[in-house]
Formats: sequence, C-alpha cells, structure tokens
Amino acid sequence: MNPPDGKVMKNFKALKFLLPSRHEQFLVFGLVLFLVHSWSVYKFLYKAPSLLLYMTLDQMAAVLAYMMAFAFLESLLLTGVLILIAILVPWQGFRTQFVPKVFLTLAVTGFTAVDLMNSLTNKYPGIGFLWQKYWVTGVVLLGLLLMAHFVKPVQKILYWLAEQISVMVYFYASIGVFSLLVVVIRNIL
Repeated sequence: MNPPDGKVMKNFKALKFLLPSRHEQFLVFGLVLFLVHSWSVYKFLYKAPSLLLYMTLDQMAAVLAYMMAFAFLESLLLTGVLILIAILVPWQGFRTQFVPKVFLTLAVTGFTAVDLMNSLTNKYPGIGFLWQKYWVTGVVLLGLLLMAHFVKPVQKILYWLAEQISVMVYFYASIGVFSLLVVVIRNIL
C-alpha cells in the first residue's frame, strides 16, 4: 500500500484546522446526548400510564429500547450536523467558542420547541404567530451568541455547565448502544 501523498495530508491538516477540538466535540456530544435522551425519557414516562393499559412490561421495555436507540442515533446525527456547521461557517467565531455557542443554540431552540408544543396543541396558528415566534427566537439567540462570544464570565459558566452535563455521556451512550443492540437483535431474530 502506498503512503498518502503530500496533497492529501495537506487537505487533512486543513480540515483539522477547521474542526473544533476533540474535547469541545465531546462536550457538544454530551450536551446533545443529554438533551435528546432526557426528552425521550420524559416522553416515555408521559405515555407510560396509557401504554400499561394495553402492553406488557416486555413490550414497554422494547418501546423504550427503540426510543433510546433512535435518540442515540439522533444525537450522533445532530452532533455531526453541528460540527459540519462549524466547518462550513466562514466566520471563525463559531468555531473558537464552539461549546458555549452550541449550548446556547440548543437551549434557545429547545425552549422554543417546548413552548411551541405547549401553545400549539389542537390549534393551527396563522403564519404571523409563527413568524413572531421565530423572529423572537432568532433575536434572542443572536444576542446570547454575541454575549457568549465577547463576555468571558459567560463563556466560563457555559463551559462549566457543559462539563457537568457531559458526565452523563457515559450513562446515556451505554444505554444508547445497548438499545441499538436490542433493536438489532429483535429485528434479526
């Protein structure tokens, strides 16, 4: 096998320059994993009383395994998309303070999604209502991102919070991998 030529290695170095550090990627994966898995567990527990009426416990465990496997895959995909955005955005500021900016983006979009779900039950709002929600979300997110970029104490607090949340990576990742195995075994056998 021939070693890669210098041009290929140069491209890999350029790509590595565009990527956030591995530690920041790990922290972002922890944030995404925590958010997605926590939401999935919440929705499962919300539906569990009704599931108990017509499912056995092993069927409910299978539903939970499917939810956790999908949440794990969704977390991997969302983390990959966020890293891809960091690579493609020409503004290096998103890449330099990657964790605080992703933390704020996930928090604001998560709160907006929950607010929309709570306010849109059995209603079909007009386009003006949705534009107002998205406009407010965008302005708030932009203001918080600028604050996270320029205010060092905010960056430190967000890094600290991300470090604390990333402890759950090992727990949720193991549940996700185990759930993926359960789903694969259930569908093969």
